[in-house]
Amino acid sequence: MIHPKDIELLTKARKMIETMRQHPPGSPSALLLQNFLPGGLDYDLADLLLELERHASRPVVLAFEMPGYVTLGHVDAEVTLQDPDLEGLRIAGDVFLHGLNAPVVLRASDWGKTPRAAANAVHRAATWAARHCPALAAAMNQISFANDGRPSYTPARPIEVRVFSAYSGATPP
Repeated sequence: MIHPKDIELLTKARKMIETMRQHPPGSPSALLLQNFLPGGLDYDLADLLLELERHASRPVVLAFEMPGYVTLGHVDAEVTLQDPDLEGLRIAGDVFLHGLNAPVVLRASDWGKTPRAAANAVHRAATWAARHCPALAAAMNQISFANDGRPSYTPARPIEVRVFSAYSGATPP
């Protein structure tokens, strides 16, 4: 098992490589990256670091603690970000919250979507989440919808997702 401090280090190393790749050719950062990781090895290393982050068995958090913000990341290393208003985050949060009962309690129509539209919304949100927490994105990508709209979370490798919601939407008078 990878220690939580090591996961943080892996994440920082991956983000450093991705940031260095964005520098223009010939800049000191680009030359440093090219000298130490020639021939596209920077992409291979970034992919390896991403896989190591995903396979670390450390719980992740998906929390909606205040309106307009979402908190996500590994436990004790969460970040609070402005909510991108992706409906897939809320759908994934509901599926994780209900766990094994999700296929019994939830339907895609609960969110006003067809099964395919709900799955696409979750996958779009997972793409956004991957920049901040690859393990959460991997868990979200394992959510599927049956033809009748029942969601299920059937991971090949279980990832513990802790979901919190401290507010509710507006209620009609």
